[in-house]
Amino acid sequence: VALAVTAVTEITVFYYQAQIKAKFGINWLLLLTPFAYAVRQAWYAMLPSFSSPWWVLPAQTLHGLTFALYWSTGNDMVQSIAPRGLTTAMTGLFSGANNVGGLLGSIIGGIVYDEFGGRALFAGVSLINFTLGFALVAAKLREDHPRRPPAYVRLSTGVPVVELELRDL
Repeated sequence: VALAVTAVTEITVFYYQAQIKAKFGINWLLLLTPFAYAVRQAWYAMLPSFSSPWWVLPAQTLHGLTFALYWSTGNDMVQSIAPRGLTTAMTGLFSGANNVGGLLGSIIGGIVYDEFGGRALFAGVSLINFTLGFALVAAKLREDHPRRPPAYVRLSTGVPVVELELRDL
């Protein structure tokens, strides 16, 4: 049942991806990804507190955001920055990096799970994703709104300026 819910949300997001990207833009959707992951992982951390295993289903609906939107917007981003003639290679690198991330996450996650348990694992990863999300949003906002120029600019003609004080007169 959980896989069915995951598949339905993922297929829905993939189907409407063009409209979603047109409305929000690729950059902001990529920034949404760590937050969606963080909420999903926090939900997993809270699952032992719930009375029924069926409470996993709401978290599974976030899979559409955490995978489908990430995958489609990530590929669009990679294709937009790829040098001419290297789009396929860049897409392959993106896919490879994603797979290496999954491999390392499984290995490190397994070690953390064995040492601290699933609740701590998912709570910790959720905290990491929230922190990453806020850092990425701050960087994006700083990029979109560069520092204001100074209120004045000192102009120079190249001629030395002689500054006099009143006591010099």
